[in-house]
Amino acid sequence: MHIAEVLRDLTCQLQALLRSVAHTHQLSLTQAEILLSLPLDGLPVSTLAQRLGLDTSTVSRIIKNMEVDGWVHRAPATNDRRVTQVTLTAGGTVIYQQLNASFNTEVNRLLANVPAEQQEILSQHLEDLTWKMMQHRG
Repeated sequence: MHIAEVLRDLTCQLQALLRSVAHTHQLSLTQAEILLSLPLDGLPVSTLAQRLGLDTSTVSRIIKNMEVDGWVHRAPATNDRRVTQVTLTAGGTVIYQQLNASFNTEVNRLLANVPAEQQEILSQHLEDLTWKMMQHRG
């Protein structure tokens, strides 16, 4: 199998795993991806959309619903009032922590028989690849 096929299959499997974990928390896959993608200091909606590979209007609509649920807060960015910054609320942080813990538990279960040194090597290679992909996408 070529590396592109392996990455495509891995992506599908990870999305299925995250979808399953999200479902146990009554979240959609996209809501889970948004929660897990927001750093503590937040992100502009456009940056979040780019990170997720989704249209900005789609992410804006989902964020609006998540704000109604009390999970995120939208506000003009301090450095550019035309930009909408999204941050987690206290409630969103609790959901993030639960979701992140559940997802990590599932990944750790899958990797239980992989020696720690191999996990570290794999982690470094995936981190390098992720960085290169982020740079390539701009």
